[in-house]
Amino acid sequence: MRLDEPHFGRPYLTRFTFGVLLENVLGVPVTYESGHREDWVKKVAIGSSVEVIDPVIASVQATSMGTVHIGVEWSPVPTLAVRCGVKRDGVWMGSIGLGVDLGRFAFDYALVVHPVLSNQHRGSLTVDW
Repeated sequence: MRLDEPHFGRPYLTRFTFGVLLENVLGVPVTYESGHREDWVKKVAIGSSVEVIDPVIASVQATSMGTVHIGVEWSPVPTLAVRCGVKRDGVWMGSIGLGVDLGRFAFDYALVVHPVLSNQHRGSLTVDW
Protein backbone atom coordinates (compact mmCIF):
# COMPACT_ATOMS: atom_id res chain seq x y z
CA MET A 1 0.00 0.00 0.00
CA ARG A 2 1.40 3.40 -0.90
CA LEU A 3 0.03 6.82 -0.10
CA ASP A 4 1.43 9.77 -2.01
CA GLU A 5 1.03 13.02 -0.08
CA PRO A 6 -0.78 11.45 2.92
CA HIS A 7 -3.16 13.59 4.94
CA PHE A 8 -1.23 12.92 8.15
CA GLY A 9 2.21 14.42 8.76
CA ARG A 10 1.85 17.34 6.36
CA PRO A 11 3.94 19.08 5.11
CA TYR A 12 6.89 16.93 6.19
CA LEU A 13 5.71 13.45 5.14
CA THR A 14 5.40 13.29 1.36
CA ARG A 15 4.92 9.51 0.95
CA PHE A 16 3.99 6.57 3.18
CA THR A 17 4.22 2.87 2.30
CA PHE A 18 3.24 -0.25 4.19
CA GLY A 19 3.58 -3.87 3.17
CA VAL A 20 3.14 -7.43 4.35
CA LEU A 21 5.03 -10.38 2.82
CA LEU A 22 3.99 -13.99 3.36
CA GLU A 23 6.97 -16.08 2.26
CA ASN A 24 6.67 -19.78 1.33
CA VAL A 25 3.17 -20.10 2.79
CA LEU A 26 2.23 -22.67 0.14
CA GLY A 27 5.72 -24.12 -0.25
CA VAL A 28 5.81 -27.84 -1.04
CA PRO A 29 8.64 -29.62 0.83
CA VAL A 30 11.65 -30.91 -1.07
CA THR A 31 11.99 -34.68 -0.75
CA TYR A 32 15.21 -36.43 -1.73
CA GLU A 33 15.63 -39.97 -3.05
CA SER A 34 17.09 -41.00 0.33
CA GLY A 35 13.79 -40.04 1.95
CA HIS A 36 15.17 -36.92 3.60
CA ARG A 37 12.66 -34.09 3.52
CA GLU A 38 13.24 -30.35 3.86
CA ASP A 39 10.46 -27.85 4.40
CA TRP A 40 10.69 -24.33 3.04
CA VAL A 41 11.12 -21.74 5.78
CA LYS A 42 7.83 -19.96 6.25
CA LYS A 43 7.91 -16.39 7.48
CA VAL A 44 5.95 -13.19 7.61
CA ALA A 45 7.57 -9.78 7.12
CA ILE A 46 5.93 -6.45 7.88
CA GLY A 47 7.53 -3.24 6.72
CA SER A 48 6.89 0.44 6.33
CA SER A 49 8.64 3.52 5.00
CA VAL A 50 8.07 7.25 5.08
CA GLU A 51 9.46 9.85 2.74
CA VAL A 52 10.32 13.00 4.61
CA ILE A 53 10.42 16.18 2.52
CA ASP A 54 11.18 14.23 -0.69
CA PRO A 55 14.94 13.48 -0.51
CA VAL A 56 14.92 11.38 2.73
CA ILE A 57 13.31 7.94 3.13
CA ALA A 58 13.24 6.09 6.47
CA SER A 59 12.21 2.43 6.60
CA VAL A 60 11.70 -0.39 9.09
CA GLN A 61 10.98 -4.09 8.60
CA ALA A 62 10.40 -6.90 11.11
CA THR A 63 9.93 -10.62 10.44
CA SER A 64 8.43 -13.55 12.30
CA MET A 65 11.97 -15.00 12.43
CA GLY A 66 13.04 -12.21 14.80
CA THR A 67 15.02 -10.10 12.32
CA VAL A 68 14.72 -6.32 12.23
CA HIS A 69 15.96 -3.93 9.55
CA ILE A 70 16.08 -0.14 10.00
CA GLY A 71 17.43 2.19 7.34
CA VAL A 72 17.61 5.73 6.00
CA GLU A 73 18.26 6.87 2.43
CA TRP A 74 19.08 10.44 1.39
CA SER A 75 19.02 11.55 -2.26
CA PRO A 76 20.58 15.01 -2.55
CA VAL A 77 20.27 14.79 -6.36
CA PRO A 78 18.12 12.39 -8.47
CA THR A 79 21.13 10.32 -9.59
CA LEU A 80 22.67 9.72 -6.13
CA ALA A 81 21.42 7.92 -3.02
CA VAL A 82 23.37 7.69 0.26
CA ARG A 83 22.22 4.98 2.66
CA CYS A 84 22.85 3.76 6.20
CA GLY A 85 21.14 1.17 8.32
CA VAL A 86 21.23 -1.48 10.99
CA LYS A 87 20.06 -5.08 10.95
CA ARG A 88 19.37 -7.42 13.85
CA ASP A 89 19.76 -11.06 12.81
CA GLY A 90 21.21 -12.71 15.91
CA VAL A 91 23.66 -9.81 16.24
CA TRP A 92 23.43 -6.14 15.33
CA MET A 93 25.15 -5.21 12.05
CA GLY A 94 25.56 -1.74 10.59
CA SER A 95 25.87 -0.71 6.97
CA ILE A 96 26.65 2.35 4.89
CA GLY A 97 26.44 2.65 1.14
CA LEU A 98 25.58 4.61 -1.93
CA GLY A 99 23.84 4.17 -5.24
CA VAL A 100 24.43 5.98 -8.52
CA ASP A 101 21.79 5.92 -11.27
CA LEU A 102 23.08 6.89 -14.72
CA GLY A 103 20.03 6.13 -16.84
CA ARG A 104 20.63 2.68 -18.33
CA PHE A 105 23.35 1.91 -15.77
CA ALA A 106 23.04 1.83 -11.99
CA PHE A 107 25.73 0.96 -9.44
CA ASP A 108 25.22 0.19 -5.76
CA TYR A 109 27.88 -0.32 -3.09
CA ALA A 110 27.52 -1.12 0.62
CA LEU A 111 29.92 -1.79 3.47
CA VAL A 112 28.43 -4.13 6.09
CA VAL A 113 30.12 -4.11 9.49
CA HIS A 114 29.76 -7.32 11.52
CA PRO A 115 30.75 -7.41 15.22
CA VAL A 116 32.47 -10.82 14.94
CA LEU A 117 33.15 -11.62 11.28
CA SER A 118 35.11 -9.54 8.75
CA ASN A 119 33.48 -6.55 7.13
CA GLN A 120 31.66 -7.27 3.86
CA HIS A 121 31.79 -5.21 0.68
CA ARG A 122 28.67 -5.66 -1.47
CA GLY A 123 28.22 -4.21 -4.91
CA SER A 124 25.89 -4.51 -7.85
CA LEU A 125 25.77 -3.21 -11.39
CA THR A 126 22.44 -2.96 -13.20
CA VAL A 127 22.10 -2.51 -16.94
CA ASP A 128 18.76 -1.83 -18.65
CA TRP A 129 18.45 -2.51 -22.36
